[in-house]
Amino acid sequence: METWGVLGISFLIDGVVLRKTVMTLLANKPQGMSFRDYLRKVRDPTTLAVLMEDGAACLGVLVAAVGIGASQASGMVVWDGLAGVGVSGLLAYMGVYLARLNQK
Repeated sequence: METWGVLGISFLIDGVVLRKTVMTLLANKPQGMSFRDYLRKVRDPTTLAVLMEDGAACLGVLVAAVGIGASQASGMVVWDGLAGVGVSGLLAYMGVYLARLNQK
């Protein structure tokens, strides 16, 4: 039960921060431009880093929850391990993406 509580609280906190970040970006977005197009044009590495970190945190919690849930349901701990690898891959991708973005 503690595991699910920690995941729930983590998702709640990360979700609130992600929502605030997205709302800030939407408030600064020019009229008539899609949010996706606006994100492609934003060159502030701090803003993009915060958005990526918050999004990766929420997605990472979901991946971990799926892995833990699958392990509990099947009795096979391999799902928990695969979820850990998935979260690691997500964080690695985010780091490489931000590094490449900051090279430009």
